[in-house]
Amino acid sequence: MYKIGIKLLSSLSLIMLLSSCNWFGGSEEIPELPAGSAFKSLTFAANDSFPGLAKASFEVLPDTLYVNGELLSDSTIVNLDSLPYNTNITRVISTFSWQSISKAYIVSIDSTGALSDTTYLTGKDTIDFSRAVKIVNFAKDGNEEHRSQYLIKVNVHKVNPYLFVWQKIADEIYSHPVAQQKAVYFGSQIMLYASSESENYLYTSQNGKDWTDNTAAISGLPSATTIDLSQIVEFNGKLFLLDSQHNIYSSSDGFQWTGHGFPSLKSLLGVYKNELWAILQSTDNTY
Repeated sequence: MYKIGIKLLSSLSLIMLLSSCNWFGGSEEIPELPAGSAFKSLTFAANDSFPGLAKASFEVLPDTLYVNGELLSDSTIVNLDSLPYNTNITRVISTFSWQSISKAYIVSIDSTGALSDTTYLTGKDTIDFSRAVKIVNFAKDGNEEHRSQYLIKVNVHKVNPYLFVWQKIADEIYSHPVAQQKAVYFGSQIMLYASSESENYLYTSQNGKDWTDNTAAISGLPSATTIDLSQIVEFNGKLFLLDSQHNIYSSSDGFQWTGHGFPSLKSLLGVYKNELWAILQSTDNTY
């Protein structure tokens, strides 16, 4: 037992001695592993012409993106809250931040949609994010294998939100009850057709605010109970309308209507390839 104890004590002493000495001739500090190359942040510089640009907030999503029909599966640097409508992202002063960096470049698509253009970053760069597809960053140790790659997607609202903001510009164009109505822009004015169970009405306006009752000027329209105003279609400088008996009526001014015997017509579909299309029913009940 005594001899075994001496041997164990000697082994422990040797380990402690080796641990306290630097046998490699350098610093006593343990060498650090190379820093990573992962993405940290992306910011856009302010632009007076596009006030919301500097507010863009980016994050990394394990997303997928199609480019020219090719599926790319790298993580995506993206702003989930889209930039305001019509924001120009073709010349954006931007700053990328990484865990570490020795060099980084952006790959963009050319005018044909092919991945071709490569731009190395210098720090604060002016980038066309409408063409940028991905970014590659290399860690500061210079090892080509220590790199990270991300897709880039800058979201911009594609629809003007103000198109959906409605304002009332006129009150009570008419006060009588109606069963149906249809407004069309025809003859450089708005023509609002309405019908009750017994009468057809027509109101016209140049600006949508001031309306004129032109009911007395209507002639030739069938009974209000036999027409479907939603069927009114404009084609080739005329308005067309079907009644419940599937007869077609036309007007070149919106006031005077002429009936045409065409009982096989079932419904007007609309204008397609510069022709007026409709559904007809033949004598053998086919359509």
